[in-house]
Amino acid sequence: MKKYLFIQDHLYGGGAEQICIDTAVALKEKGHDVTVLLLDSNNIRTAYPEDLNLIKFDIAPAFMQGSIKKNKLKSVPLEQQAELTQIINDLAPDTVIAGHSHAFWLAPILTGNVWFWVHGDSLGLVRKQNLGFFKYLEALKKFMQCKKACNYLFKGKQLIVVNQDIKNLIQQHIQEATVKVIHNGIDVKRLKSNLPDDESIMIKKWDAIFVGRLSEEKQPDVAIKAFAESGLTGRMAIVGDGPLLDELIHLAETLGLTKRVDFLGWQDQPNRFIQQSHCLVLPSRTEGSPLIVAESLILNVPVVAFNCCEGVEHQLSSGELAQGLVALNDMQALSQRLYQVVTHPYVIREQDIQRLNISEMVKAIEEL
Repeated sequence: MKKYLFIQDHLYGGGAEQICIDTAVALKEKGHDVTVLLLDSNNIRTAYPEDLNLIKFDIAPAFMQGSIKKNKLKSVPLEQQAELTQIINDLAPDTVIAGHSHAFWLAPILTGNVWFWVHGDSLGLVRKQNLGFFKYLEALKKFMQCKKACNYLFKGKQLIVVNQDIKNLIQQHIQEATVKVIHNGIDVKRLKSNLPDDESIMIKKWDAIFVGRLSEEKQPDVAIKAFAESGLTGRMAIVGDGPLLDELIHLAETLGLTKRVDFLGWQDQPNRFIQQSHCLVLPSRTEGSPLIVAESLILNVPVVAFNCCEGVEHQLSSGELAQGLVALNDMQALSQRLYQVVTHPYVIREQDIQRLNISEMVKAIEEL
């Protein structure tokens, strides 16, 4: 038995939060002593079991603001830093896993077998392309600031990343970091806990479904446009909330889809909506190792996705699943593939599903 401590930013309801809880629960079920410490216990939307040891530490609010280039530790009183250190010392964990963004600024005060869990572009090391001159200079300045902060935090440290692209990026820009790729896995029991045992009684309501934050990097507008151009005559579901909601509603109106696109808002259990869909579409320009792709496949719902990172490519690399991969930002190919997969879905085999199970991931965590 080992002692694990997960230091988690928050449980606002995203994929990084879900995989933290799923991993903690899976380790606990294998007999390990597991604690999750929340830096912000407000607005909890990710469910967790009552018997999971959860500490609501609630660090100084300023620590939870801004990007990685900001020295967040300066906003935490020395007394609270000492309190956190004492809690960790009392727990005496064999392994500490800190994520998924703000917690990185605890690096200067964390000691022992500490791993920082990077789920996506939270390090600010991905540079946008095709910018005008002044925007290029602004982006370059931000990149250099993030790179400096990352080297301060992670030089000589240990990082878990969820795809090979992130590992390559870190090795290119951060000195002497140890980086291990562990693709996200799915807690199948949690995923199916609220679903009927007999899938045959499930009525398909939507041809396509988008699930995720309605923000620029997820490109939900691309999902709606691809659906509009696909030739499909059914309905589409949009599950999620975010800053682009009003723009997306207007886009649906402009495309004449008001009566065919259902905006369902944020849902704590999107699995039941996925299961009622013929296909999930993921048009993101960047991802880590998105849970929603693996969850859809496990629910026997095909996925069509931009090949935006090694994480997505890994998830769709088995058997016929590769039919769901589309070149990044190729709108025409996305709409055509969406029609193809909805009308003639590819086969999702048991071995395709098994490789996405959290059990494989937990084995890798135990080896840290």
